[in-house]
Amino acid sequence: EAAADAGVTSGVLSLLAREELFAHPDRRLACAFDDQIVIETSVEDEAGKVDLNFADERLLAQLLLYAGVAETEVAAHIDRIVDFRDKDDLKRPNGAESGEYREAGVGYGPGNGEFATVEELDQVLHLPEAVVAAIRPHVTVHSKQVGLDVDAASLSLVAALSEGARQVTQSHEAAPLPKQLTLGKYPFPHELRARSSRTTFTVTSIASTVTGGRFVRRAIIEIASAVTAQYQILDWRRAQSSPDAAYKPAERCW
Repeated sequence: EAAADAGVTSGVLSLLAREELFAHPDRRLACAFDDQIVIETSVEDEAGKVDLNFADERLLAQLLLYAGVAETEVAAHIDRIVDFRDKDDLKRPNGAESGEYREAGVGYGPGNGEFATVEELDQVLHLPEAVVAAIRPHVTVHSKQVGLDVDAASLSLVAALSEGARQVTQSHEAAPLPKQLTLGKYPFPHELRARSSRTTFTVTSIASTVTGGRFVRRAIIEIASAVTAQYQILDWRRAQSSPDAAYKPAERCW
């Protein structure tokens, strides 16, 4: 646990020094400590995720298609997500407000306010567990952007969302096709792109020992000033270990 915490600290120090070469979900920095522990640190810009509170509904639609939701069910899920986060009790056409939650007998109602954490997705009425699990790594409540910074997002997510965009536009013949920009071979709608403020990041540290021990620490960090090294921790928790998180030789860093 202490080693994993040290990995988070190293990631934060790197961000404060503006050494952001590995600040991307597809990159991971591995370092050896005392030949007994390997600490793997990754840094993700929250702008490379879909913001549950501010994302354009077309972006939410693409994300749900990526998660395997049938095209005929996407609109209903979006309505329920928006009904959960908006402040009124007016039900959207396929949505769910207080009355629908009471009828379902779940013992709680919609948030009627912004999502405070991504875990609140579990409370959106009739949103399947499998869908929540599929989109959870790709959503945030911290970017406050309607779009996605594709340069900070994982290539697999951009590719999947681009495919979702094609499905959305092709299924609505009356809707004009969006202007496209290209990331590699993956087109992504120009109007759904955003530019990161480079202030809020998720730092994940996986510590593995030669004897099979493992601990994962995940923190969300907001940098107030790199000049004065001011930052605050928005979230700090133990996380589940990923399948590939196993001890492996690495460059000595300490």
